[in-house]
Amino acid sequence: MTTVGPLRALPITTRWWPLTLPPALVGFLSWGPATQGPTTCPFALATGHACPLCGGTRAATALMRLDAPLAWEMHPLIYLMIPLMVAGYVRWIGVRAGRWRPLPPAGVNRMVMVIIGLFVAAWIVRALTGTLPPV
Repeated sequence: MTTVGPLRALPITTRWWPLTLPPALVGFLSWGPATQGPTTCPFALATGHACPLCGGTRAATALMRLDAPLAWEMHPLIYLMIPLMVAGYVRWIGVRAGRWRPLPPAGVNRMVMVIIGLFVAAWIVRALTGTLPPV
């Protein structure tokens, strides 16, 4: 296969499909899935209580509607997760394009464990203060 600039020569569908993710996500969140209908969270359905991730989609939806106080109320870690998701997406595009090397698995595992720890810690604090989102 030939190369075109810094990109490996891939079929157009393989090369450009990742760029459809942000518009699809914006469309999904603009639709307002979290504000309508019953919950689909297995933890919430089984226990009747919000899980560490509950409220995240509603927080993202609130941010799409520029309602920052509601986003904070639904899940305060949304302000950390949005930049991390954007950075991860940009990194992933750069790795796929061959501009950057993938992160070492040990580093990725550490990052994942820190993020899980943050979610669990926030969940415990929110449960103790009674600020978990409704299920």
